Amino acid sequence: MNKGAQLTPSSVGLCATMGHPQIPVFQQATIGILSTGDELQLPGTELNESEIYESNSFGLVGLVKWSGHTAKRYDSVVDSIDILRKSLDKAAEECDLILTSGGVSMGDWDLVRKIMEEEGDIKFWRVKIRPGSPPLFGYWKGSPNIWITRQPGKQPRSVPNARCTVSSRINWRRWDSRTTRPSSACRIVQIR
Repeated sequence: MNKGAQLTPSSVGLCATMGHPQIPVFQQATIGILSTGDELQLPGTELNESEIYESNSFGLVGLVKWSGHTAKRYDSVVDSIDILRKSLDKAAEECDLILTSGGVSMGDWDLVRKIMEEEGDIKFWRVKIRPGSPPLFGYWKGSPNIWITRQPGKQPRSVPNARCTVSSRINWRRWDSRTTRPSSACRIVQIR
């Protein structure tokens, strides 16, 4: 087995067959997912004229679980800098990584960017990527253990953007058989 391989029942049995009573493993990360915006409502609720369904967090939860980690989805945060700060502080206490959706463009209500400029440590922002510009990456309140990556607010962009910008980061210590398709030679024999 290669370092970083995902453990399957067969690989655990192989380790025991080889006489290994223990093997070192990487712990799954707990990844917090936080969407922002006054316009967001949960699917299934009736929408008013200026509201949309909050769907990004559900797609991001699926991506995190598909990557083999634990997802912790938080309720969406209204456009309030104080409520956003409390939500980020709570997620930072409970998670290894925070993914946010929305709030980093150039508008007055793009509060994730604003709070990261004031209280965080932005490593880079406004990367030209399509779909879904501008992603933001940084550390919350200077902690290198809690980093924030912002995904686009519009659903068709959120998950593809996260696959390009986040998946490699959350899988950086392990090989993921679901995203890398190993191949091997085999002989196909027809059985009658």
